[in-house]
Amino acid sequence: MSKPILRVRITTMRSKTAALPALFDTGSFFSIIRENQLPTGTPILPYPERRALRTAGRRGQLRVTGVTELVVDIGRRRVQTSVLVSPDLGREFLIGAGTMQMWDISVRNRNGSTKVVVGRDVRNPEITEVAALQEGQHGTPSDPTPSQTSAPAPIRPLLSVTEKAARRILDLCKRQAPTDGANAYGIRLKVIGGGCNGMQYKMNPDTQARPGDRVFDAPLGLKVFVDLKSLIYLKGTEIDLNANPLAGTFEFKNPNVKSTCGCGLSFST
Repeated sequence: MSKPILRVRITTMRSKTAALPALFDTGSFFSIIRENQLPTGTPILPYPERRALRTAGRRGQLRVTGVTELVVDIGRRRVQTSVLVSPDLGREFLIGAGTMQMWDISVRNRNGSTKVVVGRDVRNPEITEVAALQEGQHGTPSDPTPSQTSAPAPIRPLLSVTEKAARRILDLCKRQAPTDGANAYGIRLKVIGGGCNGMQYKMNPDTQARPGDRVFDAPLGLKVFVDLKSLIYLKGTEIDLNANPLAGTFEFKNPNVKSTCGCGLSFST
């Protein structure tokens, strides 16, 4: 089956729009946009790592100069995704497997023609809530450009922690990894393979961001560090203290989850 190319519309965190062709390719996990295709003034977060991406249409290393958040209109559907920015990408825009999996985007062959089907849409609050588009790492959320056919769903932070959960996390961090006061207490939140449902949450004490991390400010001065790949599965998640002690210390209220096990730490999307 051929890899489809469709014309899509992108909206940046500053509500600037552009129309461009997008290649849907599951050969790359990440979605990538060529730097010169972004509207002028698009906020780009630092992402200094160099990655070898075989879908880039070139051999060797593909330069990645940053990462940005985009709302993408695909036909009558709308999705939101983190996108790597590269000056070297052969295509204007590549929508990879991570974005396709999160929004149930599939490529189907019907009557000899290839069609892209988007299963979920951020405009439908019954399916999922749109994550807040943030200015940089700690900016003020802004609403995506409204659809011509329906209003966007209620806005929800990209990631949040309740005060009760933050207090418990800080208590655990101070016991396990005391700091010298130079760095704030924090945790690294990851999504890894494993568990009863194929994916699971993992939290460890940490005090410093790594290249490509998104850093979230939680109550009581707690920092939460999330890598880009994990963030795809965590958008809109709230971490709370679990009222049922038999189900684990923390509860992850994740709107992207389709099923979870009794422990609350393993899930599928």
